[in-house]
Amino acid sequence: MTQPKVAIVYLSFHCEPYIDDVVSALKKMTYPKDRVELVVVDNPHPQLGSSVRYLEENIMSMSGNELPHITLLPQKENLGFSGGNNVGIQWALDNGFEYVYFHNNDGFVAANFLEPLIEAMEKDKTVGAVQSLLMLYPETNLLNSSGNSFHYLGLGFCNNLRVKKDDLKMEKVYETSYASGAAVLMRADLLRQYGLWDNDFFLYHEDIEYCFRLKIAGYKIMVASDSLFY
Repeated sequence: MTQPKVAIVYLSFHCEPYIDDVVSALKKMTYPKDRVELVVVDNPHPQLGSSVRYLEENIMSMSGNELPHITLLPQKENLGFSGGNNVGIQWALDNGFEYVYFHNNDGFVAANFLEPLIEAMEKDKTVGAVQSLLMLYPETNLLNSSGNSFHYLGLGFCNNLRVKKDDLKMEKVYETSYASGAAVLMRADLLRQYGLWDNDFFLYHEDIEYCFRLKIAGYKIMVASDSLFY
């Protein structure tokens, strides 16, 4: 399998309760760390303020050794989910990365999370986005989302919420209506071609809109069931 360059965009929003689990998981990642950049975008909390000092004191010393190289991008105001992720996307595009993985603030990855996603993308150039299988925590045998569907009224919902993973027969890669922005790999060239996330969606529904954008352009939205995010 080829080893393209991946930017992991971690959107920090009062990340102190979660960052230890995030770091512990990324230390164990099996994808070559020298092919990955951890792009930490910090959105300051309106009451609790910025997490930048905490991040500088607790994770930056691991940059490029225990962890992939880290780029920290502090923001002066809370740009929301779309706006904050767009800062990370733009950095990745400006620095020549081939893929962007969106990593939710309060979750963590399995060690081999990247390989199934990249394999799905590299095998089929009509795939526009691939979601990790979202698992609950600490009930790690239960699904949070095996992909997503949308109601005709415009609301999105998670497929197979709280269903036991072992009770389902899932293909390694399968199509879904839209991918969750919590844990999804996207192609940098498509983000460049079709634009960044819509800032009008401050929080929620930005993933539905972007997947519609990709589908209208003829691309498939997939889930890789061997890529786990908790």
